[in-house]
This record gives sequence, C-alpha cells and structure tokens, in this order.
Amino acid sequence: MNAAPIKTSVLIAGAGPVGSALALELGRLGVDCILIEQTDGIVEQPKLGLVSTRSMEYARRWGVAQEIRDVYPPDYPATQLFVTSLCGYELARQDYPTFSELPPLDCSPERHQRCSQIFLEPILRRAADKYDSVNVRYFTRLESFAHAPDGVTARCRQTETGEDFVIEADYLVGCDGAASLVRQTLGIEMSGKLLSHSVNIFFRSPKLWTRHDKGKAERYILIHPNGTWGNFTAIDGRELWRLSIAGNTEPVDMNAFDPDGALRIGFGADDIGYEIISTMAWTRLQLVADSFGRDRVWLAGDSAHCFSPTGGFGGNTGIGDAVNLAWKLAATIDGWGGAGLVPSYEAERRPVAFRNTGEAAKNFQRLVSAGDNPNLLDDTPEGQATRDRVGEAVRGETQKEWEVLGMQLGYRYEASPIIVEDGTEPTPDDSQVYVPTARPGHRAPHFWLSDGQSSLDLFGDGFALLRLDAVCDAGPIMAAAEAAGAPLTLSDINDPDARELYQCSLAIVRPDGHVAWRGDAAPEDCAELFAVICGGSPI
Repeated sequence: MNAAPIKTSVLIAGAGPVGSALALELGRLGVDCILIEQTDGIVEQPKLGLVSTRSMEYARRWGVAQEIRDVYPPDYPATQLFVTSLCGYELARQDYPTFSELPPLDCSPERHQRCSQIFLEPILRRAADKYDSVNVRYFTRLESFAHAPDGVTARCRQTETGEDFVIEADYLVGCDGAASLVRQTLGIEMSGKLLSHSVNIFFRSPKLWTRHDKGKAERYILIHPNGTWGNFTAIDGRELWRLSIAGNTEPVDMNAFDPDGALRIGFGADDIGYEIISTMAWTRLQLVADSFGRDRVWLAGDSAHCFSPTGGFGGNTGIGDAVNLAWKLAATIDGWGGAGLVPSYEAERRPVAFRNTGEAAKNFQRLVSAGDNPNLLDDTPEGQATRDRVGEAVRGETQKEWEVLGMQLGYRYEASPIIVEDGTEPTPDDSQVYVPTARPGHRAPHFWLSDGQSSLDLFGDGFALLRLDAVCDAGPIMAAAEAAGAPLTLSDINDPDARELYQCSLAIVRPDGHVAWRGDAAPEDCAELFAVICGGSPI
C-alpha cells in the first residue's frame, strides 16, 4: 500500500439505492465523489419495491422517472388480496387500478411507482456514472477510517485483487446498511426494537396468476388459522416473485428451513412450477441511530434507521436522507454553506426517521392483526363466517399501508436551525392525507407553470425565490444572496392560485425542495436571513 492516496470531496460507502442516490445528486451538483461497493452491484434479494411519490419527484429531477416507470407493466393491477393460499380461500380484496389507469395527482407531477431494487439500483448508478465527477468502484470494501477536523482517511481494499489503498476525503457518508462499519466505528448505537425474524424466498414463476383462480394482484397476503403467515409480492409483474414469511421473535433455523415446502404451503398446491433464485433470513426492526454522525462523517439509509418493509418507507426515507445531505455537503464544499449547515442534517432527518419507522411498525401490527382462528379453513357456514369476518377486518386494518400519500409528502422539518419559522400552525401530519402548504420546513407545493413545467422543476440547483406578487421588491433578497455567495434564482409567478396556495408573496425554496422562508415582503435584515438558511447563525 505504497501508492499515493486517492483524493475526493465525498467518499460514499455502499452503492445501494441510498448511496447511489447520494452520488447522483452530488454529481448533478458538480461535487466530486467516490462511490464504493464491496460487491459487483448485483442485488441478490430485492428489498425496496416501491418508489414513493416524493422519490419519483427526485427521479424526475435526475431524468430517470420514465425509466423507472417503464420497469413495471402499466397494465398490472395494484390489487391487494387476502387469501389462505393461492389455491385456497379468498378472504377479502382491496382493488386498486393499474398504473396506466391511475388519475394524475393534483399535488404532484409524479406518482408512486412499483420498481424493485434489482432494477432501481442500476438505473440510479447508470445516471450517476454519467457525471465526470462521480467515480463508481465495485469490489471495493471500506476496511477502516480515521477522521479529523479537516477530513477523513479511509483504508479500502479491492476485493478481487486484495490490493489495499487509501482514499482521503473531505467527508465520508456511510450508506453501508444495518451492520454499518461506519456507524460502529463512530461508536453510535441504535435504539428501538425487534419486530420479528423473517425469511424471504425470491423465485421465478412466469405468469403465476394463471395457476390459480384469484387473478392478478400486486400482493397476496397469506392468512392461516394461527394468523398472518406471509405474503407473495409481484416483483416485476411478469415472472419474478418474493414470498416473505412474517415470522415471530424466535430466530429461524435456516439449516432446518425448507423453502420448497414453504412455497407449496403458500401456493396451496404441489403442481405449480417455480425456480428458487435465493433464500434469505432477515430481521424486521424498528431502529433509529442515536446520532446520524458528526463532523466529517455521516450516516444515511439503513445505517441510520431500520424499518419493517410494511409501507415501503425504508429505502424512500434513505433517498430523502441523500437529497437532504447532498446539497448541504455541496454548499459547504463550495464555500457558501456555514458551519451549522451539514450538522442540520441530523436535526431534520432524525425526527423523520422516528416518524417513518414508527408508522412502518404500526403497519406490521396491522398486517398480523388476524390472530388465531382455528376454524378458518372449515368448509362450513361457521368457517365461512370466520373467513368473512377476518378478511374484512384485516383488509380494513391494512388499508393504511397502501394509501400513504401523507407519509410520502407530508413530512416536515420542525424546529430546524436553518428554517425561519413564520408562526403559522402546522397542517395535520396524517399518514394517508397530504395537505399542501408552503409553511417553512414543509415540501414546497407543486403547481403547474404556464409553460407546462411543474413548479418543482424550478428547484434543485440552489435556492429558488418565488415572487408570487409582481409588486414585491425582491432586490434586497437577491443582493443578500449574492453577498453570501449563495446561488439564488428568481422566478416570477403570475398565478393567483399559486399565490393562494403559498399564502405569501415571496418564498425561498431550498435545493431539496423544502421551504426555507416565506413572507409578504423582504425581511428587514436579509443578510441575517441568509446567515440562517445557509447554516451560519440562528435568527
């Protein structure tokens, strides 16, 4: 290991969806970074399966939204079916239309989309790799690191050759999963609880829906006499499936586990053809790191929070981490971010992690709420009555898992040190219902521009100043931004409906699309305003 150290602004450990999203956003902002991944990048077990509406808005920014939409058949329904097995009894169904049938949202130019991690990761990495400032290295493992006030020195290994080398970076971001070496090296613990020990079976069975009488569904929830047993999920809407076994708090003995037998139980038949691709034991957790990092080293994604997958919040929360952190790193590296800007990442994102992991855990409890029903499979009037009761009860309980627009768009950054509060009351934080608001800290609401663009298309490269009343003088704000070195673009919006939506004449929107400040006139001290929103000082 005598070669000169490799230098970069940001070293990202882990090229999953979160690390890839971080590299992509940094690349878009012109920040040089190295993304290292200890494997070949091929996903052996699909975890993330849903790209949320908010993540699709970021995908729109990155130019990959259509590529994500193209992954899943547009004519495949999002129906949720509750069954004793694929060939057994149907207990209930929650019908949802296909993606091609879904009406557009009033509150967003995008919609959530089915796209498994096995497809999403390559899409994000290909997009990131197009930037000259992004260096993606596979078969590269982070071995150890040391951090100092002025940067990080990381010892890495090229696992194919065994070569050791050093990367010197201004910042290190650990996107290296639940067992994060980065988090452990920092000595940061995680707090929360174990929900269950589970098993996933990833398998291939083309047109599986033709082998039973239930029809197509995105998910088949399997309920047995002793409760919810697991679910089949359509991974690609064609031939790839995952059986997730709910499990319990006892670890699974994988030496004794029979994946073929488990599939046959789920099928309710012995004559359905399939090919097992991989089997994996995993632990369903509700955990949040006690800290998201410090100084030059930060955590994002599973290294900072672990979820039950019920609701599809885990990977999408991590993508939100990446976008929040990226602009703060870029601003600090470019010289206009204050000393408090990067540390504000924890103040903003850690409460979101508690919010989202808590809702995912509630969804898991709703999923397994069926309880014991010994006569569930009885071919009797009493058995049918039990099936009707259980099916309707679980269908009603789990509806909150499927309809989560409030979770996807309604998170907000309360009490953030880089948000200028305006004293208005927050909108309800409802998991299902999203109420658009331009209250500082919230996602800046979408509206359509006269040229057919979304207002969200104005955000991302720096601060955006929306002037929603033409008579307002934006000059003091523009001058203060220039003096602070902060990039700021002015957009004049001649739309009374947009003015009503934003409830202000002027609004400053951050690169991550959240409102930093709003008012009906420029504040008396615009220099102090930019000191706050750039992470320099509290107001």
